[in-house]
Amino acid sequence: MSGGPSSGLLDVSEANPRQFSGGVGQCVALACALAVDPALLPTEEPFAALDSSPRERMQRELVRAWQQEGKAVIVITHDIDQAIIIADRVAVMSRPGGIAAIMPLTSPRLRTTLDPDSVGVMQGVRRELHDASSRSARGRAEPGQRQSRPA
Repeated sequence: MSGGPSSGLLDVSEANPRQFSGGVGQCVALACALAVDPALLPTEEPFAALDSSPRERMQRELVRAWQQEGKAVIVITHDIDQAIIIADRVAVMSRPGGIAAIMPLTSPRLRTTLDPDSVGVMQGVRRELHDASSRSARGRAEPGQRQSRPA
């Protein structure tokens, strides 16, 4: 996605950036980030403002960048389906800023959420999120965290 035809951005190349929709702005930002050829590309909710068709196109482009250009990409997202479709591993975050679990995905990218590997990871992610929510509701500390005591 070095800004060429594969990024799907040629139709906005002459537009004023203030005219971009949120989704087009995200696509442009991702293309700009890849254009500087980083070894590591951190992203946060990179496809959140995209409709279904552009999101799928951009997911394919991001996977292509990983595979053809050897990019390491960290995708921070609240979208479990998206994480499972494009990731090699899904890390479930805990509060405050810890990692509750890391779950590897072994089937090739771009997978679907119906692949057996995907279903198992999705269930594991949902279980971790449920457990974290239950601990929080009961006022218990996260694993590895010290519970604060009232003064």
